[in-house]
Amino acid sequence: GSSNTATGSLLQTRGVKYDYATMPVWALASVAEVMVGWSDITKSYKDFLTRKDLIFGMEGLPNPSAATWIILKEACGFKSKDVLAFQGGADRALAWYQKETNLTWLTSPQYSQSAKSVVENGKAIKLMQSGLLNKKGEMIRSTYFKDTPTTGEVWKDLTGKDPSGIEWEATLALLGYARTCNKPALLPKGTPDKIVNIFRNAAEKMLQDPEYQKAAKKVFGDDPQYAGEEA
Repeated sequence: GSSNTATGSLLQTRGVKYDYATMPVWALASVAEVMVGWSDITKSYKDFLTRKDLIFGMEGLPNPSAATWIILKEACGFKSKDVLAFQGGADRALAWYQKETNLTWLTSPQYSQSAKSVVENGKAIKLMQSGLLNKKGEMIRSTYFKDTPTTGEVWKDLTGKDPSGIEWEATLALLGYARTCNKPALLPKGTPDKIVNIFRNAAEKMLQDPEYQKAAKKVFGDDPQYAGEEA
Protein backbone atom coordinates (compact mmCIF):
# COMPACT_ATOMS: atom_id res chain seq x y z
CA GLY A 1 0.00 0.00 0.00
CA SER A 2 0.85 3.70 -0.20
CA SER A 3 -0.66 7.05 0.74
CA ASN A 4 -2.76 7.04 -2.43
CA THR A 5 -4.23 3.57 -1.86
CA ALA A 6 -4.83 4.48 1.78
CA THR A 7 -6.69 7.64 0.87
CA GLY A 8 -8.71 5.77 -1.73
CA SER A 9 -9.86 3.38 0.99
CA LEU A 10 -10.50 6.09 3.58
CA LEU A 11 -12.56 8.29 1.25
CA GLN A 12 -14.20 5.39 -0.59
CA THR A 13 -13.00 6.86 -3.86
CA ARG A 14 -15.04 5.91 -6.89
CA GLY A 15 -13.82 2.64 -8.38
CA VAL A 16 -12.00 1.52 -5.23
CA LYS A 17 -13.08 -2.01 -4.29
CA TYR A 18 -10.87 -2.62 -1.29
CA ASP A 19 -11.26 -1.55 2.34
CA TYR A 20 -8.17 -1.27 4.57
CA ALA A 21 -10.34 -1.88 7.65
CA THR A 22 -11.03 -5.43 6.48
CA MET A 23 -7.52 -6.28 5.24
CA PRO A 24 -5.06 -7.95 7.65
CA VAL A 25 -1.94 -5.80 8.04
CA TRP A 26 1.33 -7.52 8.84
CA ALA A 27 3.80 -4.63 8.73
CA LEU A 28 3.83 -0.89 8.19
CA ALA A 29 6.25 2.03 8.13
CA SER A 30 5.62 5.68 8.92
CA VAL A 31 6.86 8.33 6.48
CA ALA A 32 6.41 11.97 7.50
CA GLU A 33 6.32 14.96 5.18
CA VAL A 34 7.71 18.45 5.56
CA MET A 35 6.49 21.62 3.88
CA VAL A 36 9.33 23.58 2.30
CA GLY A 37 9.31 27.16 1.10
CA TRP A 38 11.78 29.60 -0.40
CA SER A 39 13.38 31.92 2.14
CA ASP A 40 12.78 35.01 0.02
CA ILE A 41 9.03 34.35 0.28
CA THR A 42 8.49 32.88 3.75
CA LYS A 43 10.65 33.13 6.85
CA SER A 44 8.18 31.18 8.99
CA TYR A 45 4.70 29.67 8.84
CA LYS A 46 3.44 32.91 10.42
CA ASP A 47 3.95 34.51 7.02
CA PHE A 48 0.99 32.44 5.77
CA LEU A 49 -1.29 35.06 7.35
CA THR A 50 0.21 38.04 5.51
CA ARG A 51 1.76 36.92 2.22
CA LYS A 52 -0.36 37.40 -0.89
CA ASP A 53 1.95 35.50 -3.25
CA LEU A 54 1.89 31.95 -1.84
CA ILE A 55 1.74 29.33 -4.60
CA PHE A 56 1.22 25.80 -3.31
CA GLY A 57 1.92 22.88 -5.66
CA MET A 58 0.65 19.33 -5.13
CA GLU A 59 -1.11 16.42 -6.77
CA GLY A 60 -4.84 16.84 -7.13
CA LEU A 61 -7.46 15.83 -4.61
CA PRO A 62 -8.03 13.41 -2.97
CA ASN A 63 -4.28 13.65 -2.31
CA PRO A 64 -4.08 13.73 1.51
CA SER A 65 -1.36 16.40 1.66
CA ALA A 66 -3.34 18.72 -0.59
CA ALA A 67 -6.43 18.13 1.54
CA THR A 68 -4.49 18.83 4.76
CA TRP A 69 -3.29 22.17 3.35
CA ILE A 70 -6.79 23.22 2.28
CA ILE A 71 -8.23 22.32 5.69
CA LEU A 72 -5.47 24.31 7.44
CA LYS A 73 -6.14 27.34 5.23
CA GLU A 74 -9.82 27.27 6.07
CA ALA A 75 -9.13 26.91 9.80
CA CYS A 76 -6.53 29.69 9.97
CA GLY A 77 -8.04 32.09 7.44
CA PHE A 78 -5.19 32.61 5.01
CA LYS A 79 -5.11 32.39 1.24
CA SER A 80 -2.86 30.89 -1.44
CA LYS A 81 -2.95 29.97 -5.08
CA ASP A 82 -3.15 26.19 -5.19
CA VAL A 83 -1.86 24.34 -8.25
CA LEU A 84 -3.25 20.84 -7.72
CA ALA A 85 -2.35 19.41 -11.10
CA PHE A 86 0.90 17.47 -10.72
CA GLN A 87 1.15 13.79 -11.60
CA GLY A 88 3.56 12.82 -8.86
CA GLY A 89 6.31 13.81 -6.46
CA ALA A 90 8.97 14.29 -9.12
CA ASP A 91 6.87 16.74 -11.17
CA ARG A 92 5.83 18.62 -8.05
CA ALA A 93 9.37 18.89 -6.69
CA LEU A 94 10.71 20.06 -10.05
CA ALA A 95 8.11 22.84 -10.20
CA TRP A 96 9.15 23.94 -6.73
CA TYR A 97 12.86 23.91 -7.61
CA GLN A 98 12.13 25.98 -10.71
CA LYS A 99 10.13 28.38 -8.49
CA GLU A 100 6.94 27.87 -10.46
CA THR A 101 5.53 27.22 -6.99
CA ASN A 102 6.96 28.35 -3.67
CA LEU A 103 5.39 25.83 -1.27
CA THR A 104 5.16 22.05 -1.43
CA TRP A 105 5.27 18.95 0.75
CA LEU A 106 8.19 16.51 0.55
CA THR A 107 8.43 13.10 2.21
CA SER A 108 11.46 12.45 4.41
CA PRO A 109 13.24 10.45 1.64
CA GLN A 110 12.50 13.18 -0.93
CA TYR A 111 13.75 15.85 1.44
CA SER A 112 16.98 14.06 2.32
CA GLN A 113 17.79 13.32 -1.32
CA SER A 114 17.31 16.86 -2.60
CA ALA A 115 15.91 19.77 -0.58
CA LYS A 116 18.03 19.23 2.51
CA SER A 117 21.08 20.88 0.95
CA VAL A 118 19.02 23.89 -0.18
CA VAL A 119 17.65 24.32 3.34
CA GLU A 120 21.10 23.98 4.89
CA ASN A 121 22.51 26.75 2.70
CA GLY A 122 19.68 29.06 3.75
CA LYS A 123 17.89 29.41 0.43
CA ALA A 124 14.87 27.41 1.60
CA ILE A 125 13.19 26.70 4.91
CA LYS A 126 11.22 23.91 6.58
CA LEU A 127 7.89 25.49 7.55
CA MET A 128 5.96 22.65 9.18
CA GLN A 129 5.70 18.90 9.18
CA SER A 130 2.77 16.57 8.72
CA GLY A 131 3.32 14.94 12.07
CA LEU A 132 2.59 11.30 12.85
CA LEU A 133 0.00 9.68 15.08
CA ASN A 134 1.00 7.78 18.20
CA LYS A 135 -0.82 4.66 19.38
CA LYS A 136 -3.44 6.82 21.10
CA GLY A 137 -4.24 8.64 17.86
CA GLU A 138 -2.55 11.86 19.01
CA MET A 139 -0.38 13.93 16.68
CA ILE A 140 3.31 13.95 17.55
CA ARG A 141 6.43 15.22 15.79
CA SER A 142 8.30 12.96 13.44
CA THR A 143 11.81 12.42 14.76
CA TYR A 144 13.06 12.99 11.21
CA PHE A 145 11.91 16.62 11.46
CA LYS A 146 12.06 16.99 15.24
CA ASP A 147 12.92 20.71 15.04
CA THR A 148 9.86 21.48 12.86
CA PRO A 149 6.32 22.08 14.22
CA THR A 150 3.45 19.79 13.28
CA THR A 151 0.33 20.83 11.42
CA GLY A 152 -1.45 20.81 14.78
CA GLU A 153 1.11 23.11 16.39
CA VAL A 154 0.84 25.55 13.47
CA TRP A 155 -2.97 25.41 13.65
CA LYS A 156 -2.90 26.27 17.37
CA ASP A 157 -0.36 29.06 17.00
CA LEU A 158 -2.13 30.77 14.09
CA THR A 159 -5.63 30.54 15.57
CA GLY A 160 -4.86 30.73 19.28
CA LYS A 161 -7.01 27.65 19.86
CA ASP A 162 -6.42 23.93 20.13
CA PRO A 163 -7.34 22.16 16.86
CA SER A 164 -10.83 20.71 17.06
CA GLY A 165 -13.99 19.96 15.14
CA ILE A 166 -14.72 17.79 12.15
CA GLU A 167 -11.93 19.49 10.19
CA TRP A 168 -9.34 18.38 12.74
CA GLU A 169 -10.79 14.87 12.88
CA ALA A 170 -10.47 14.73 9.08
CA THR A 171 -6.86 15.92 9.29
CA LEU A 172 -5.99 13.23 11.84
CA ALA A 173 -7.66 10.55 9.72
CA LEU A 174 -5.85 11.64 6.55
CA LEU A 175 -2.46 11.85 8.26
CA GLY A 176 -3.03 8.59 10.09
CA TYR A 177 -3.76 6.71 6.90
CA ALA A 178 -1.36 8.55 4.62
CA ARG A 179 1.65 9.28 6.82
CA THR A 180 1.61 7.08 9.93
CA CYS A 181 0.60 4.10 7.79
CA ASN A 182 2.35 5.35 4.67
CA LYS A 183 3.80 1.99 3.69
CA PRO A 184 1.54 -0.81 4.93
CA ALA A 185 1.92 -4.45 3.94
CA LEU A 186 -1.62 -5.85 3.68
CA LEU A 187 -3.25 -9.14 2.77
CA PRO A 188 -6.64 -9.62 1.09
CA LYS A 189 -9.82 -9.74 3.12
CA GLY A 190 -10.51 -13.31 4.25
CA THR A 191 -6.88 -14.50 4.22
CA PRO A 192 -6.70 -17.48 6.64
CA ASP A 193 -5.24 -16.69 10.08
CA LYS A 194 -2.53 -19.29 9.58
CA ILE A 195 -1.16 -17.41 6.56
CA VAL A 196 -1.55 -14.00 8.21
CA ASN A 197 0.48 -15.23 11.19
CA ILE A 198 3.28 -16.49 8.95
CA PHE A 199 3.64 -13.02 7.45
CA ARG A 200 3.38 -11.28 10.83
CA ASN A 201 5.97 -13.52 12.46
CA ALA A 202 8.34 -12.99 9.54
CA ALA A 203 7.88 -9.22 9.74
CA GLU A 204 8.64 -9.20 13.47
CA LYS A 205 11.89 -11.06 12.82
CA MET A 206 12.74 -8.74 9.93
CA LEU A 207 12.44 -5.63 12.13
CA GLN A 208 14.92 -7.18 14.57
CA ASP A 209 17.47 -7.99 11.87
CA PRO A 210 20.55 -5.68 12.14
CA GLU A 211 21.10 -5.61 8.37
CA TYR A 212 17.50 -4.56 7.79
CA GLN A 213 17.67 -1.95 10.57
CA LYS A 214 20.74 -0.38 9.00
CA ALA A 215 19.10 -0.17 5.58
CA ALA A 216 15.76 1.05 6.96
CA LYS A 217 17.35 3.87 8.95
CA LYS A 218 18.61 5.45 5.72
CA VAL A 219 15.05 5.60 4.42
CA PHE A 220 12.88 6.12 7.50
CA GLY A 221 15.31 7.63 10.00
CA ASP A 222 14.08 6.88 13.51
CA ASP A 223 10.39 7.12 12.62
CA PRO A 224 8.42 4.07 13.72
CA GLN A 225 7.89 0.82 11.91
CA TYR A 226 5.45 -1.79 13.17
CA ALA A 227 5.06 -5.51 12.64
CA GLY A 228 2.69 -8.27 13.62
CA GLU A 229 -0.13 -7.55 16.05
CA GLU A 230 1.37 -4.14 16.83
CA ALA A 231 0.94 -3.11 13.20
